[in-house]
Amino acid sequence: MALGLLIFFGMFGASVLVGIATSIFNNTLHAELARHLPPLRTVEIIQAGATGFRRIVTAEEELRHVLEAYTVSLSKAYYLVVAVSVASVVVPLFMGRTDVRRGNRA
Repeated sequence: MALGLLIFFGMFGASVLVGIATSIFNNTLHAELARHLPPLRTVEIIQAGATGFRRIVTAEEELRHVLEAYTVSLSKAYYLVVAVSVASVVVPLFMGRTDVRRGNRA
């Protein structure tokens, strides 16, 4: 049962963190694009997606802003990943260790 709970909470935590990272990415991308481009252009670029925005962004200056916005957005999402990774290594170091074996111990 303990193994089942471990797997469940591992998967649950991962799915929640994917949602949080996606939210961070989308909100940051929208804010960064809105800072440099007109609102209608921002919506158009977001709807085109990461692989389709190059078809609609033709100006070199716009392309630079869009690529910078994607870079900043990914970086902020990666900060969450790094923070959780560090926490998953550091927190167990401070947890107690208990021997659960039965019987004689020499």
